[in-house]
Amino acid sequence: MSAVGVRRWSGALAGLCAGAVAVVACGSGPRASSDALPSLPPPRASGALAPLPSPSSSPAPAPSAAATGPRVETFDLAGGEAIGVDRPAAPSPTDALAPPPSAKVTLAPAPSRPPGADPSPADASRVAAACAAIKDCGACENAGYCGFCLQSGRCVPKDRHGPYPGTCSAGFGSCGTLYDEREEPKVRERLAASTRGMSPAGPPIDTSAEGLGKPVGGLGREVRRIRVPVARGFCYALAIRGSYDLDVQLNPQVTVGAPYHEDGGDLVTVGRGASAVTRFCPQEPGSVFVLLWQDHRDPLPAITHGVLRVQVFREPISTAELDARAAAASRKDRRDWVRYVCGHCMKVLLACKLAGEAGCSRQQDWCMQQGKVTPAECEGAEPGARPAKPPWDI
Repeated sequence: MSAVGVRRWSGALAGLCAGAVAVVACGSGPRASSDALPSLPPPRASGALAPLPSPSSSPAPAPSAAATGPRVETFDLAGGEAIGVDRPAAPSPTDALAPPPSAKVTLAPAPSRPPGADPSPADASRVAAACAAIKDCGACENAGYCGFCLQSGRCVPKDRHGPYPGTCSAGFGSCGTLYDEREEPKVRERLAASTRGMSPAGPPIDTSAEGLGKPVGGLGREVRRIRVPVARGFCYALAIRGSYDLDVQLNPQVTVGAPYHEDGGDLVTVGRGASAVTRFCPQEPGSVFVLLWQDHRDPLPAITHGVLRVQVFREPISTAELDARAAAASRKDRRDWVRYVCGHCMKVLLACKLAGEAGCSRQQDWCMQQGKVTPAECEGAEPGARPAKPPWDI
């Protein structure tokens, strides 16, 4: 089909789609009750048209926030400020890898034991000695008859009613804080490897989980949409961390909306509640989009707490280096294309000869001509630049 025909079909389809959208919009709009029917226009006289209702008399309903979802917040790295959002100053490179501040952990008192549930002195002494020999918090909780006491930092005996009397008065049965503190050096080392040589590009972007209720059904809830513009002449990376008191999993989804040629731009997990977007160097201006989702399948409390932080890093890169990467990527693509076309055209030649047909060499030449490959390139010569497309080649 010609280009003119394609445009005609596109215009026709667009008109049909517009009509379909209009029908759906009318059918899905609010219905008037039988007590307040809309007034009909007056009957037209012969040879005259009835007046059209004024557009201001029936305004279209505005889309609700539930239908459109959270708005996209754009953060300008050049000015270091968010559009419409107050942000603090840019952190130092070391502080930029730290998790967001957490609320002070309050150790809950141990549950009261029912009357008559205390163990015998002999059993308490025997189990206490076995639990005291366990030093690791996770191993203590997995022992079954032991639990960890945050207040004393020791493994103490327990049963189904809680810790034994006199062994732990507060902070019983949670290794989360100790695990985070123990793994923090490893997490920072992995984040530093992903952002080595870079500096923070503006202040962090914090998202509070305060007050998020547990989503019911569906695929979850989209909490926030963040857009960060990126420019040619810089390489970028992202560090995403949750605070220690974050009791909901906000799953980040990152999309790089700018072309780049090197391996990178991937979201990788570097620890519990921490992930990074690997280094990428855009060839053209674009954006990085970060979507935060709250999964409905997580065992969430009724009301959630904590903060998720997104920190953008960047470093300058010369235009000559970007051009060299683009040229290397173009040469690789050309070599892969020549290898594919030459192999396909060789199959055409062999199939022709096996079928006993005439003019097999001409068929092979025609195949290479259609693939814009020369016989010299198929014989091992260094592939040349890809021929420019004519205006009509779409």
